[in-house]
Amino acid sequence: MPGIASTMDPASIKSIGVKSIVSGESVYFQFPIRALNMGKKIDDVTEDDAQARIQLIVGYCLVEYGKTNFAKAGEVQGFEVARRYSESKACGTACNPSNRKNAELLFAANGLQVDLYSDVAVVRKHHEDFNQLDGGNMFVRLRRDFFWSVNRGEMSWREWSILCGVYAMVGNRPKVKLSYATLNALALGYNGQKTIPGYYFTNLRLTDRQTQTTVDRLKSRGFFSKASPNRRHNYYSMKPQEELENMLAKMEAKKVIKANETKATEQTKRIRDMVSKMVEDEQKAKSRSAPTDVARK
Repeated sequence: MPGIASTMDPASIKSIGVKSIVSGESVYFQFPIRALNMGKKIDDVTEDDAQARIQLIVGYCLVEYGKTNFAKAGEVQGFEVARRYSESKACGTACNPSNRKNAELLFAANGLQVDLYSDVAVVRKHHEDFNQLDGGNMFVRLRRDFFWSVNRGEMSWREWSILCGVYAMVGNRPKVKLSYATLNALALGYNGQKTIPGYYFTNLRLTDRQTQTTVDRLKSRGFFSKASPNRRHNYYSMKPQEELENMLAKMEAKKVIKANETKATEQTKRIRDMVSKMVEDEQKAKSRSAPTDVARK
């Protein structure tokens, strides 16, 4: 099976050494959808599996955040933030904040508000492990309180992976049409149904009923809005429910107007064709009668 979940020892949860330390809504974790590829059915993912994978994702996010934002902050400020963080966590020289790569991770731990208490080499190793996962490269962006919900027991892995799938697809778009099949592929760690191996999708996916139940539960908790103007299509949005419904109403209105305009255009064309044919027939009739008149004269 794709992925490395089968070799993930639950003991590694402690070895990675990161955890949430404060609450907040302004911090976001961003990672590829392949993080959801556990190599097993969604409902077979245990609590230990889920927590181990969350830690793996955090290791990835720390390395990527450090690479991107340390340089943006400037080296002087970056090293200063790293030094202060290492002192506040009492890891001091063990973290070696004067080392650039270590400083990047410490800077990232401060920015992502996680408690980094293990050797930074362990985090980098798990970043490498993360990049070995099979699956899609579409990115998921989760607010930190949503991100840690699995560890706090507020959300099951099924709910969390479905939520990640919806957020990955919606992104910054006002709304998106999303089938249960595509959502299942996303929850299994792939960009969509066309990118996931057929046997993998068939054997590991949830049923549409299970998916719908989970989606409706997440919607009722306010994680996103969902509207189904018909039985075939489901639309998702981060906008309020009323706003999503208004967008869909306007979309349907445009379709009706366009259909009416098309119908009117077709009717006009038919009338013009009829008129053209009548004129043509009359001209033909005149041309046929003209020689007879001349002969009579």
